[in-house]
Amino acid sequence: MTFGPETPAVHADPKPSDRVYYRHLDTGDRGYMVEREGKPAIKWDRPFAGDTTHDLTRWKKEDDDVPLFSAHQVAMVAFAADKECCRALGIVDIAQRQWLDLSEKQRRDWMKDGPKAKVGPRRELYEAIVKAIGNGAT
Repeated sequence: MTFGPETPAVHADPKPSDRVYYRHLDTGDRGYMVEREGKPAIKWDRPFAGDTTHDLTRWKKEDDDVPLFSAHQVAMVAFAADKECCRALGIVDIAQRQWLDLSEKQRRDWMKDGPKAKVGPRRELYEAIVKAIGNGAT
């Protein structure tokens, strides 16, 4: 039996090792599942952030098995980097290419094997990008 005013519930957020993380579909913000007012909510994963939302429809659970980038996105990033590398190397004709100007076959080939150069800075750049954002597979 208690007397006096009711004390508000203390929110015990999960420890970092127990958190279930989510990504906002529009902004890419990261958050984790908490309970507020007896209902599930997402709390933004930022230092000192107290913001939460009960609107879970715009959040997608992070899955470690799903890469952040598709193979197509990785290829586009690597292609853009290769263009700038070619510009720095003075290979002007290749530096002026546009991803959308490539044929479907050329884009597939680029996604599979990157630039035609098999050694040197262009190849090293391609492999570094694929390793960094392409699930580590070159």
